Amino acid sequence: MTLVKPAYCLKTPPSSGLPASIHREAAASANENRAQGRPPADARQITARAVRFVWETMLGANPVTPRDLPDWLPPDLVSFAAAKGSLGPVINALDRWGLSDSLEQKEKDKARLTLARTAMATTAMREELGLILSRCGKKNIDIVLFKGHDLITVCYQDDTIRPTTDADFLVRRHDYPALVKILSDAGYRRNAGPHSGVWSRGGLIIDVHFGFVGDTRNPASAYLPRIESDEIFNGARRREINGVAYLSPDPRHSLIMTALHALTHSYVMDFWFMDAGALLIKNDRASFSRTLADIALRHRLSDVLNYHLWSIREIFGFPGDIPLPTDYRPPRPIRRLIRTAVRRTDYLFFGDILLGFTIDSYRKKFYYFKEMAFPHRDIIAHETGIDSHSITGVYRARLLHLAKSVFRVFFAGRR
Repeated sequence: MTLVKPAYCLKTPPSSGLPASIHREAAASANENRAQGRPPADARQITARAVRFVWETMLGANPVTPRDLPDWLPPDLVSFAAAKGSLGPVINALDRWGLSDSLEQKEKDKARLTLARTAMATTAMREELGLILSRCGKKNIDIVLFKGHDLITVCYQDDTIRPTTDADFLVRRHDYPALVKILSDAGYRRNAGPHSGVWSRGGLIIDVHFGFVGDTRNPASAYLPRIESDEIFNGARRREINGVAYLSPDPRHSLIMTALHALTHSYVMDFWFMDAGALLIKNDRASFSRTLADIALRHRLSDVLNYHLWSIREIFGFPGDIPLPTDYRPPRPIRRLIRTAVRRTDYLFFGDILLGFTIDSYRKKFYYFKEMAFPHRDIIAHETGIDSHSITGVYRARLLHLAKSVFRVFFAGRR
């Protein structure tokens, strides 16, 4: 399938040259909605439609659906989209739909400034990333670059679409000492903490992994399934970023990593679901779906992948005639948990709980949740800002936070 460059690149604003008929149709639809008493869309619904806008544009479609547009835009739309990582698609979709004027001027200014800063930061990160990868290449260190920067290169081909905050490296263990020297010589310093694999020097952040998901940096990871790094290296192919070679993971591995990424964080971002849809669209063939299912089953990651695919179908409305690899429907408690996580923007334990459900034995589940509730105190101090020497206060804060998550999920399902 030929990848069509998305129409919402900031370098060429999509609102310019838009047919007047689209604006008229959108306005007519809004009047019709008011006449029929249709409820306005909330921020969650509009950001989901913006994610579909990305997919439909990649399909080469003309994603203008004025009948589905709201009468008015909610006041929290810009802040919600920014928190969820979908501000770029939202603003550009509003331009395409002729609804930009429905935003207050201060919100438009805030959105444009945020997007400009994001684009500049991403461009700077990718230039620095090219320098580090070049030095690794000279030392014959193979680096698999996955998640954000790889997906920008493979799927989106534009720095303004998919936000990213760091670069994720997968490296073989025997190459790690040489990588450490390269990073140290370049002025990078490893973040404090017994489990940190994060290196930074104020701009680009590099997160170094030896495997996925079972890195020893997370004490609960011993109970989680994983894809061995050798398999990922063997399936990777060479690509270039800013003219410098790196290894890009097999798209099947990328899709499973995307699903795992969404679950290993306690907050849920729109672009993780956007990534899954983009990978499926770009690899629209039956063999891809079959081998994807085989990989997930072999690594005991079927539930993780199924949760993610269910979400993009039910919550984001997967586009076109491309079939999802599964018609799996999670149990009701898990559906409630996922919907609550997607709807919220604050930092809770949704991802940790979901990932714990996928562990294949009750004994491992018990130890996983024990580690999750009572991890190393330095991890808690980093997450909450509480003094790591105040152990009682640290664990009390952790348990209260976890209890808050459970209650929010419970009450969200009762509404």
